Amino acid sequence: MQINFKDLIKDQAIYIGIAGLSAVLCVGLVLFLVTGCFDAMGSYNKQSSKLNQLKKEVASLKEQVAQKEADRLNNPPAKKILELKGNNFGTDASFAPLFDNVISLAKVSGIRIRSVGYNYTPENDPVFKAGMQGHNVCELQMTVVGNYSQVQAFMKNVLAQNYLVNIAKIEIVSWKRDQSVLIANLNIRFYTKTL
Repeated sequence: MQINFKDLIKDQAIYIGIAGLSAVLCVGLVLFLVTGCFDAMGSYNKQSSKLNQLKKEVASLKEQVAQKEADRLNNPPAKKILELKGNNFGTDASFAPLFDNVISLAKVSGIRIRSVGYNYTPENDPVFKAGMQGHNVCELQMTVVGNYSQVQAFMKNVLAQNYLVNIAKIEIVSWKRDQSVLIANLNIRFYTKTL
């Protein structure tokens, strides 16, 4: 029996075509996957370089923020002396806005003001001793009552004012009847300039 290859190829043409087509599809798929891998690697490399660049920028920004914070802590902003223009203000009247501020801060902090005294000639204050024309000093002597967090909030708020304030004296004792209540004797100096 002799095999006729022509007849065999005709009978098996569909199978050979399918195998050839499968081979072409496999080669195409492999080429598609290989180019996809190269594209993914290229994209990965681009994204990696972008990520490294962004990390450098973040590190630079963190360094700038740290530098600004260090500068802010080492060089706190200078506070201004309250300047009142016009001849309408006497020494006593020039402190009215600052006293009003202290009363508002006491209300916000929740403390109670027990007593208040004013000293317009504090002998040991350097501004008063200098005797500069138009510069006024007032030492507000006050006794306040509140719990620890209220007194602390009041002190922080007083010191956070935009105008120059000097806490000359702080004396804090707890109340004998209730140890959670504090009595604070404060001497706060305010400064104004009348022009």
